[in-house]
Amino acid sequence: MQEGDWKFLWRMIGFMAMLAFCGGLLLPSTGGHPGASRHSEVMNDLKQIVLVYQLKANSDPYNRVPPVAIVDPNGQPLLSWRVLLLPQMDEQELFEQFDLTKPWDSPENLPLVEKMPDLFASPFAEQATKQGKTPYKAIANDDELWSTAWPRPGEDLKLSKFKDGLSHTAMVVEDLTNPVIWTKPEDITPSEYLQILDHGQWSSKTFFIGFADGSVRPFKDPTEEEILPLMYANDGRVPKD
Repeated sequence: MQEGDWKFLWRMIGFMAMLAFCGGLLLPSTGGHPGASRHSEVMNDLKQIVLVYQLKANSDPYNRVPPVAIVDPNGQPLLSWRVLLLPQMDEQELFEQFDLTKPWDSPENLPLVEKMPDLFASPFAEQATKQGKTPYKAIANDDELWSTAWPRPGEDLKLSKFKDGLSHTAMVVEDLTNPVIWTKPEDITPSEYLQILDHGQWSSKTFFIGFADGSVRPFKDPTEEEILPLMYANDGRVPKD
């Protein structure tokens, strides 16, 4: 190879190296721990769920928040709140496929389990997602005196009744210890949620909670004293900011 050819070759190598370097600067970064992006996805999911909850409440003539389940005339739960909120999620077509007078595991509704919207799929629960299960659960009531963000069957609850403040009232959480069929009216009570606080290995012991004001906050190694005041809407236990 002639000397001029070598010079041309080296110039081309240098030019290609410069292109590769510049291209690397222009490409979006995916650096950082892979769990970080999944945490962001969980927070985004919970935030969208909370906003859909608010949209449902604001579209009600009396600003009543949605119930935790669709029930029959005797008050027996049939379908989850996740089904009830489908129209607000632009899933009207899927919503209309449900028979709201039948339970989730009836012949009419059971086949719809496999049509779980992406919003209910956690990146930390891929196997559960394949089974139509979600770790995103409402804080269901377990107290006769106080209300959570989700009213009991037959109870009317408005956002204005959240005496502890919307930002201090937990609405939806991620529970990877026990994902549930997304159409099934099964959620988690405050006492049950407190019991899973020491099972956070799957998420670096970071727990994500969506609040009634539309915010989502991570809690690193939370204690019962830190979480319990957030579980109810009107028990007067408001944490200090």
